[in-house]
Amino acid sequence: MSEFFDISRLAVGFFAERPSDLARARRLVEGELKLGDFVLRVDDPATYDQLDHLPRNLCLELNSLRWLDVLRRAGPKVRGAEEAWSEIFGAWSRSDAAADVQSLAWQPLPLEQRCMAIALGAPANSDALLTVNRHLEQLAGAEDQAVAADQRLRLLHVRLALQFRQQGSMESLRSSAITALNSAFRESGYSIAEDLKELVQVAAEWKDTLQLLGVAEEHESMRRLRGIEFWLQVTDPAGNLVPMGGAFPEVRPGSEDPRMRYALTGGAEGFPPTAIRYVEPGGLVSLRSGWGETERAVDEETQVTMILGPVRGRRAHQDPSRITYFSRGRSWLIDPPTESAAGHEAHSVVSVEDVRYRTNGEAELVRQYSDERVEGFVVKNSLFLQIQWQRHVVFARTGNYLVVEDSVRSSEQFEAHLQWIVAPDLNIEPVARGFLLHDGNDTVAITISTAALRDFKIDELRNDGERVAWRIRVPMSGTSSRAVTIVSDVGDREHFAARRIPRSGKEFTVDIVDKHLRETLVVTPELSAVVPAGLDPEDAVTRTIELAAAGALTNEEALEQRLLVRRAIEEVKSRIRDAGAGVEARLRGLDDLSNIGRELRVTGLRDYGFAAALIDIAGTDLADRLANHPSVGNVRRSPLTQWADEELVQSSYAVPVRSSYDSCTVPASGREPYIWSVDLGQLVLSSYLVDQPGEVLTVYFHGATDRTRFSVPRYERLRSMPQLGIGPVMFFSDPCLDLDSRMILSWYVGTEDLDLHNEIGKMIDAYARHKGIDKVLLVGNSGGGFAALQLGSVLEGTRVVSFNPQIQIDRYVPRISETAHWSLFGRDTVNDDPILAPRMDLIKRYRSFGFDQDVVLIQNPGDDLHYKDHFLPFQAEYGNSGNAERLHTFTPYLGPGHRVPPVQEYLDYVRKAVVDADGEWSLKGLRIADHARMD
Repeated sequence: MSEFFDISRLAVGFFAERPSDLARARRLVEGELKLGDFVLRVDDPATYDQLDHLPRNLCLELNSLRWLDVLRRAGPKVRGAEEAWSEIFGAWSRSDAAADVQSLAWQPLPLEQRCMAIALGAPANSDALLTVNRHLEQLAGAEDQAVAADQRLRLLHVRLALQFRQQGSMESLRSSAITALNSAFRESGYSIAEDLKELVQVAAEWKDTLQLLGVAEEHESMRRLRGIEFWLQVTDPAGNLVPMGGAFPEVRPGSEDPRMRYALTGGAEGFPPTAIRYVEPGGLVSLRSGWGETERAVDEETQVTMILGPVRGRRAHQDPSRITYFSRGRSWLIDPPTESAAGHEAHSVVSVEDVRYRTNGEAELVRQYSDERVEGFVVKNSLFLQIQWQRHVVFARTGNYLVVEDSVRSSEQFEAHLQWIVAPDLNIEPVARGFLLHDGNDTVAITISTAALRDFKIDELRNDGERVAWRIRVPMSGTSSRAVTIVSDVGDREHFAARRIPRSGKEFTVDIVDKHLRETLVVTPELSAVVPAGLDPEDAVTRTIELAAAGALTNEEALEQRLLVRRAIEEVKSRIRDAGAGVEARLRGLDDLSNIGRELRVTGLRDYGFAAALIDIAGTDLADRLANHPSVGNVRRSPLTQWADEELVQSSYAVPVRSSYDSCTVPASGREPYIWSVDLGQLVLSSYLVDQPGEVLTVYFHGATDRTRFSVPRYERLRSMPQLGIGPVMFFSDPCLDLDSRMILSWYVGTEDLDLHNEIGKMIDAYARHKGIDKVLLVGNSGGGFAALQLGSVLEGTRVVSFNPQIQIDRYVPRISETAHWSLFGRDTVNDDPILAPRMDLIKRYRSFGFDQDVVLIQNPGDDLHYKDHFLPFQAEYGNSGNAERLHTFTPYLGPGHRVPPVQEYLDYVRKAVVDADGEWSLKGLRIADHARMD
């Protein structure tokens, strides 16, 4: 241990000796620090709080206490140095900044440097050592934020040094190191590093650190440093490394492994790997046509790669989302591994001009799907400030071609280019629909569907006077732009044709024809599929959407699966609770439910809450058990059920979750925001609660949810609604979205067995009575406006404020309404069912109790569909009901489309509904205990 903690290992950089140390130390003994142009009394706690006169960088430096280390370096040469160290640290400890972990003093950089100052210089009897636990707790947050493996290793050294100063056992230090290693490296051998060379180097440094702590090379975690799955997949079919960044290692890991030898020798030695698909959301995607199993040789196979995850550092290549393409024994689309090609303008990406590139941005994988024929990835890019760029990549193994859909949006005008970086030794031939890349008798086509194709440019990328690549650039500009690219081998130019067939909406088809290939690929936002060639595009899209929903089941099989999955979820959760809801019970539950899912063939995007149930059972402590689960990979959902005595913090909103098993029991909690969830079996109902003084309980329901942009649960308008200042706010998330990850609307309805509106009503009633409040305001827009109106029918004595609501779901967009009907009820409509119909039809619902409800309805007349088909019929029914005076309508013109007023105007309508309340306004409770009996 003493060898590992040799002071020289940490005493570098700011902590290395300097000629000025003695003079600065003597000044510190007197309590003075010169920082920039300022002289500060560092033995006074107020100095660390009164920072308005200091620039931000000096504020960070002051609270880092890194300057305190000169007292250690001066040592016995300066009398009183050790005492001064403790006295100054004590002054900082008594400051408000030290007490508040949200302050600047606890940000990652000053925290790390202060930890090093403590580890290096705290005298043996100093009170500074009493703060080590607190510093270790906060250091954990910095470790979580660290992106690259070298950053994580540096923080590990700091953690170990602090533990050592605490006289921690070797076993505790070893445990910390193993935990850090498991976080930094994947089992495949991958870790985030600037390039492949640095990845090898940092793995060696991690190995040295753990071996010094006595971790055996055979230890399970150490295998991560020898993992070769990543290195196999970053090897192209010719045996060369595919660039990730700017440099290659001299010796790649695993070169003696028989699988790697197979890859390096074109199949001459070793044996073939099994995986032809590798997806690392924090790094590489590698897709292959095979390993030479068919008539093609290994080096003739096709490989596509893409880079995901965060920007890997300020000096790293700006290449997230970049694509390479290898086929016929050579690279066609490349990633030049040179320093001159480090910028985004030198990669196969969308390059946005004159907009700041975000070094803390990333390419986030938001959806993926896979079968034996098609691989699909939807990637959201946050790389350019105020630019929304989404890349949908589809690799069709049936014909070994690539389809890339790029969509770019911004609130401001932008100038950008779609770029394809081509190998420098190829000839490029512009053609009507794109470009042909030629290498002797071999040709690859790049077909681009965009109006700006005619304005393309082809230029050279050079390094030291040598061409390292060709660059094809196609303009993308405006406030919204879209381009679809097809990259495909050309077998016979006379027969070859590739074209995108557009249609209304986001779906399109791609027709590929070659000498031995004729097929149609349907691309939808949720799934892509190969269908019979020549199929009518509308029919092709319909078939693919059905496939995405049902996972290739027949209607009869899907209906049976729907009920069996519901029953399985309820039974597994019940067994977990009966067994005490501890970790072991949940582990058994995960295994049981996973096995049932395989037996029931649950593979479709409409999974009836199966994936959500797995996520809830796993919680946060068992989440790693689901890392590679096929049903969970496409679901953007975080856990909502608190088990036993587990402390569950909702990961998307960073607030605690308090669960109950019925809708009438409000869990005990303090005044801070929290999520109250009610596990109802297949569905988990949840509300984000904001407690604040006032006489009105406001309940808010979100509307349509773009599943590529938002995860669930979703609590909308968290910032704006509390500004009302009239009392507590409940924000509900629609749990029915868990039933089908394609659905954007499900209106908080529930299923044929569960009236969710009634359960929500019970929660609202229970919370209002818990708070001693009798005025309840129900608010929502669009689908949330429908839900608010439904809850008005459930809870007597409430008021409703609804913006642009749907009124009769059957009169809404069939693509959306029919999808929801099927997931909720297992049929296309419930209009003919006297019990279920009112849950999807507010006119039928309100007729059942004579429209005896106060409603404020705001409708934009520019929204033609909602104004004519929903607002006017509802208004007319109220007028004929005898309660016409209880409907108050406003019709502000907000422009064409489904728009709501701006935030402050929106809030003004809600406030007006409170101020203008006439007559009695007092919550009386549920109109009838069982809402369904009203029908």
